[in-house]
Amino acid sequence: MDDKLLESWNSIVEELKQDNTRLEACKDIFLFVLKCFCASLEKSQNFDEILKCFEIAIEFYGQNSDILIELGTFFAKFNRDVEAKEIFMQAFENDKRNLRAYQCLENLKSKIPRWHFRMLNDDARNDSFRKAINYWIENEGKSQVLDIGTGSGLLSLYASKCGKVEKITAVESDSTMCSIATKVFSDNDLQSKNKIELINKNSTELEIKDFQKKFDLVVSEILDCGVFGEGILDTFLHAKENLLHKEGKIVPHKVRIYVSGYNSKYLCSNNILLNDTFNEYIFLDNYRLIGEKNEPYDAEYVDKIKDFRIITNTLMVLEVNFNSIKSMNQHFDGIIMKNFQLTSNSNDFLDGFVVWFDLLLNEKDPLNYISTKPSAESCWNQAIFKLRERVLLQRYQILKLTISCRNGILKIDHEIDEHLDTKYFEVNSLILKFLNDEEYLENLEYAANEYKTEITNVLDLSPFPYIGFLFLKESRIKGHLWCSRIHENLLKILASKNCIDEEKFVFIDESDLTEISDAAVTFELIILNPFNELGDLNSEVCCNYQIYQKFLTNENCLLIPYKISLFGKLINSDWLSSSCKVTSEEMKRLKIDKYMNEYSTQIFLDIYPDLNYECLTDDFKINAIAFDDQYHEKNVQPFMRNINLPCNAILLFFKIQFTMRTNREFPLIRKTFSCFSKFAHVFSKDILINNTHAKINFKQNYGVIKLDCE
Repeated sequence: MDDKLLESWNSIVEELKQDNTRLEACKDIFLFVLKCFCASLEKSQNFDEILKCFEIAIEFYGQNSDILIELGTFFAKFNRDVEAKEIFMQAFENDKRNLRAYQCLENLKSKIPRWHFRMLNDDARNDSFRKAINYWIENEGKSQVLDIGTGSGLLSLYASKCGKVEKITAVESDSTMCSIATKVFSDNDLQSKNKIELINKNSTELEIKDFQKKFDLVVSEILDCGVFGEGILDTFLHAKENLLHKEGKIVPHKVRIYVSGYNSKYLCSNNILLNDTFNEYIFLDNYRLIGEKNEPYDAEYVDKIKDFRIITNTLMVLEVNFNSIKSMNQHFDGIIMKNFQLTSNSNDFLDGFVVWFDLLLNEKDPLNYISTKPSAESCWNQAIFKLRERVLLQRYQILKLTISCRNGILKIDHEIDEHLDTKYFEVNSLILKFLNDEEYLENLEYAANEYKTEITNVLDLSPFPYIGFLFLKESRIKGHLWCSRIHENLLKILASKNCIDEEKFVFIDESDLTEISDAAVTFELIILNPFNELGDLNSEVCCNYQIYQKFLTNENCLLIPYKISLFGKLINSDWLSSSCKVTSEEMKRLKIDKYMNEYSTQIFLDIYPDLNYECLTDDFKINAIAFDDQYHEKNVQPFMRNINLPCNAILLFFKIQFTMRTNREFPLIRKTFSCFSKFAHVFSKDILINNTHAKINFKQNYGVIKLDCE
């Protein structure tokens, strides 16, 4: 604990106890000291003392929204999300104009992965599991059931409907999902009948005391798009060896994995540098910039990507039997590694490999299976293994590959993109998307070139300081280029290749403006990135805009962007709706929707550019974004082109005016490639608009946007 912070905390508490007439005057400083002191307590994991501090704060200021937001934030940091949600809800209820509370609530709800909603809305998937569970209980007498990773409790509910079931044990490691399952089981009157027991653990942590006897049937659906990413192999191996009777069964029974080669420039855009202009201006020598690999594969709904094409044959390359210890062990230990060949069916660029699977639920019913192939429209997306560069194939060319799942990680090995003389430098995918947006960079450079006089310093906080680096190379910056510290390693390499002195760079933490303030430096050109990676507004940059203005050398200097406007269109999209909330009629009957939809979100980010939807209006301007932390509100009434379909979302995008002299607003979303993403506000319920005009209510506060529709 920081002694100075403790002293400051005790001092202000004592002052307010002695003179409560100063409460309002001291509120801002009190909140600042409260946050700082509790942050120091957090380092020592002293949650009880943090709660005592907030009890004092609430005693002074009551249910103040700002205090509740800070309290909820600490609950979330200590993984007490259920309580945090209630606190954020109370904060927003107390002050509907405080959109920080709304933002915190949305962020917390989004910790429940959106695939939970898509899966619960996938009636075909659910019915396949229901049939298999029903068969083994009713026809084969598997009466003791273990549901691993129960989530909302759906598979346990299916088991409970079987007359011959005796006991169901459901395990779930996530405390929030466990809380949801508890309420679902209670509403379905299962726990009062002692028919089901819910345990907040991983199944691999189960001890003998947790169950009376071994199980006859294990049911589980812990597969990601690459099958093994959620630990299904080691989970089922542990269950087979420790939890199941010798004759016990696992549902699902078996998985078959398929592979094809694909072509998609869109999927390359965040993995490979495609912009030839960059290579003309900035010398890379024998380096290639590629996207960093934090995961063994990406996950994509490839049917939502317009330029995605399969350009080889498709092979079933791997089969794992979950009811065979031998099969699972051989795959987990890497004993089984399948060599296979794909054949190109055209002269085209190969960009990587797409993987999907068939899940066979019941060995006694071979027709009961789930396919996740791109055309199946299942809740699963596909696993994408990207190459490090585009490889031009000839028709009928043979590709040699090896697939394995050693240690429960799906992997494809090949030498297709190996070049001994090439050095690869991994960068964040956002950098590559930004550098591949040639049209945006061209317009940004044009705007920056408006400043004709001598430049001493530049602050470039773009996803990559492209303009700042160009100006350095052209010797236009007499002082320094200030930029984010995350680019330091790459910029030093590029500097050495382009004859730029490393001393010309100043690397900073872009979220900490005190580094600039303390240096007492001013800039002739400042370039900000007011957008988050997934498409929405960066509220912190928005609120700090006026501070950045103070860093300009004089009023003739440039701060980019000068203006941002929000545009939208009302749409009907079943896919968006089913990705954000439970809509299935069966889930309503089972009372799952009631509790899962407490975690439905309004904001849907990073929307595929080719997502299908029905337009209900043309594009319309909603409002200009205010660069401050104040409250703003406006109503807009767009004309309805279609009143026959319900409105369930508003699709959003920004237009940007780079400088005051720029006469037009540049659209960030274009028919050509864009590094920026659309996003949407999905309404909590479908809205049928019978009038010629809809009414859109726009609110902005602390750089956070909220939209409602009537």
